[in-house]
Amino acid sequence: CRTEIAMSEAHSSNRSIGSPNWLHRTQLEKLLEREVTNVLTSQHEPVVLGLGSGGGQYKRWFTSGSIRYLGADIDPAGGCDVLCVGEALPFKDNSIGMVFSAQVLEHVSSPEQVLAEVERVLVPGGFAVISTHGTFPYHPTPEDHWRWTQTGLLKVFDNAGFESPKLHPVGGTFSTLALLNGWYMSIIIEKILTRLGPVGWLLRTARMLLSASINLIGLGMDRMFKSFSDIERQNTLFLSFVVVAKKKPSDQDTGTTT
Repeated sequence: CRTEIAMSEAHSSNRSIGSPNWLHRTQLEKLLEREVTNVLTSQHEPVVLGLGSGGGQYKRWFTSGSIRYLGADIDPAGGCDVLCVGEALPFKDNSIGMVFSAQVLEHVSSPEQVLAEVERVLVPGGFAVISTHGTFPYHPTPEDHWRWTQTGLLKVFDNAGFESPKLHPVGGTFSTLALLNGWYMSIIIEKILTRLGPVGWLLRTARMLLSASINLIGLGMDRMFKSFSDIERQNTLFLSFVVVAKKKPSDQDTGTTT
């Protein structure tokens, strides 16, 4: 459930290349969709829990007739199926085939408790596909608590009991720097344009062109200097991470006896 959070700027639906959030939004959704598809092809008629489902912007990925999708959130405005908080999921143990959550974990009060609950409700061998921020502007909507390094985020999943969680970075160092530059430059320019009145409205196109240029430079430099997108390298920055984590199979599944 989107614990203590409404829809945030991180979930902005603005996919225009002139938006400072374009680099993050486009790369995040592409990676999430790929990992969701990979997990769904490995499962048979799963029950999918959308944790922090908001307005259902990702529900389209779970429309196959063999999938039962449940959206869970603290805000009923988005039309979710279940009202709850992530720290106390109202589901039985071993009852959910897949948990999907995008850009929610940074907003919850206790990420450790949320992940423990996700691990509890998953069936043995079930998967969680969860994304959250690495480096990103502070955006309390209404709260914003956490940012992670790649090793720190994996440790949180390990502590929750998941089996060998896999981490995929979103955006490399230069995409991250581009977003930060574009983000704050847009804020400053917007303040200036607002003071100009009607003339300012005419100049907003120039601001969007500047943002688009910054986005393309960041994306191009990430592709040119790929080593700065290596999660094993020091002195790197990443906008977000997508973690694919599997619940450990039961002893019966593995043939282990005690």
